Amino acid sequence: SRPKTVSVTHPLEKSITESIAASGKVRGDIESDIGAISSGRISKILVKEGQTVVQGQALANLEDGVARMELNQAESAITTAQEQVLLASRKPIKSDETRLRADSRQTILVARAKLASSEQHLSELKAGPTKEEIDQAEANLRQAQSLEAASKSVVDQAQAQLDLSKKDVQRQRELFEQGAISKADNDRSETALRLATIAVQTAQDQFEATSKSSQSAMAKLKQLKVGTRAEQIAQAAADVEAARATLAGVQQSGPAQIDSLLSSPRIEDIKVAQAHLTESIKNRQLAHQRLADTVVRAPYDGVVTKLLLNEGSVTGPAQAILKLIHNTTLEIRADIDEVNLGRLKSGQEVLITSDAYPDASFKSVILRLGTQVDSDKGSIEIVLRPLEKPVWLRPGMTMTANIIVSRGLKHLTVPLTAVKTINNRSIVFVVRDSVVAEQVVKVSPAGTDSIPVVSGLKADDLVVIDSAGVEGGKSVATKLISTVGGK
Repeated sequence: SRPKTVSVTHPLEKSITESIAASGKVRGDIESDIGAISSGRISKILVKEGQTVVQGQALANLEDGVARMELNQAESAITTAQEQVLLASRKPIKSDETRLRADSRQTILVARAKLASSEQHLSELKAGPTKEEIDQAEANLRQAQSLEAASKSVVDQAQAQLDLSKKDVQRQRELFEQGAISKADNDRSETALRLATIAVQTAQDQFEATSKSSQSAMAKLKQLKVGTRAEQIAQAAADVEAARATLAGVQQSGPAQIDSLLSSPRIEDIKVAQAHLTESIKNRQLAHQRLADTVVRAPYDGVVTKLLLNEGSVTGPAQAILKLIHNTTLEIRADIDEVNLGRLKSGQEVLITSDAYPDASFKSVILRLGTQVDSDKGSIEIVLRPLEKPVWLRPGMTMTANIIVSRGLKHLTVPLTAVKTINNRSIVFVVRDSVVAEQVVKVSPAGTDSIPVVSGLKADDLVVIDSAGVEGGKSVATKLISTVGGK
């Protein structure tokens, strides 16, 4: 039979751009956990996830009631300090001197009266109680005991009336249940019982009061009969000495205060008042800052990617409220198989595409390579910096990165259908002397219509265009196709 005819072609030399494909995510070059400077409860979250914010924009508010109160107190302290500075700087006026002299005289008079009273009390203690004081104390005791006895009698009478009321209520209830009396008659007996109970309590309270008065009168009489104790005289003497010291002090301080007034304004007083004012101003600045710290603001332009806490949550400097990324400068982070590490370097060109926008692409470069290989995945992270920023580019998008490894290198190429993989080897069929032979080749990633052959072929080889159904060692007739695989 006649041999099978197969279509063959010569390998076509082309300029090939070789790339490595990887998948990555769009990220900001700065990604931050944003929290409050101070501790407190979140009163309002002012942004949503995905919202674009500008530097300085308020993101959340903490409850600020305490901070505002502290600021009001600081403002009041400044007002007081300013008044103190004015007062310290003011020259004395006649009315101030007149008032101060009058106050000094009045203070001395009060101190003298206190000393006289203390001396009189000491004298009386030393003299001991008089017969008239004892007689009066005995009369007071008799009166108190009489009132106590009368109060006891009232208690007994009230208790007897209460007992009668209880019996009457019991009797009236039985008659009411039998229908012998009206409800009004029964209610009157109940009311009488309540009034009798109140009367007993009132009488007992009165008795307790008169009993205490009687005991107090008896103790007073016993004290007078025993006489003045030594410790009482010692205490009275100490009171006299204290009163003398107080009088001496006010007799000295009065003139000193007047001299101080007449010598004002004094430089040291003004300095002290001004120091208080300076301190109050500093405290107000701190209070202003504490109030400002209740507002959480964006440190840079960016996008809120996630809210971590809710309104009403308690937060502090160590706890984040939300996540923010810098969207002015975006970057793409992708994982690359570690076997390609030797073919990558910073500044290398990358072409970026997205499934969401298949007709759009933009250029990027490798910004930096990761410092460590992920041993579990066998990959390394690379960071890409877009050279342009499409308006549709958003943080979090999945992108395809084609890293340009070489551009413009000359390689022989064969049609896509010419290459067959057998046992992880790339095979093409060539025809030599009208016999098909298997040829092992080394190829690069395929293009749209052809596969670059790195080694294993020569330019004058006859390559079978379609390897399907072809076997090595078979005799064939050939039909040369010169334009397969592109021009």
